[in-house]
Amino acid sequence: MPQQHDNYVYIEKQEIESRILKVLTNFEQVNLKTFQWNQDFKQLQLDSLDQISLIVLIEHEFKIVFPDGLFEGFTNIEQIVKHIEKNSNAI
Repeated sequence: MPQQHDNYVYIEKQEIESRILKVLTNFEQVNLKTFQWNQDFKQLQLDSLDQISLIVLIEHEFKIVFPDGLFEGFTNIEQIVKHIEKNSNAI
């Protein structure tokens, strides 16, 4: 459950991961039984269009907007989790 601290919403890593796993169910090529957070997008068989879809779905799930160009620096889901954890205005 998100916690509010001085206009900063903190979401625990476990909740972030759980919600991202829910988002990943939209991508049938991602095998959640063998999924690892540090697998790069190519290993997950996510092409550039899939990656755009993924980021949009994550933005909707957490009610956040990633700054333009930020996602281009991400190579795996673990980096997205860390970004949400550190910069959370997510709900």
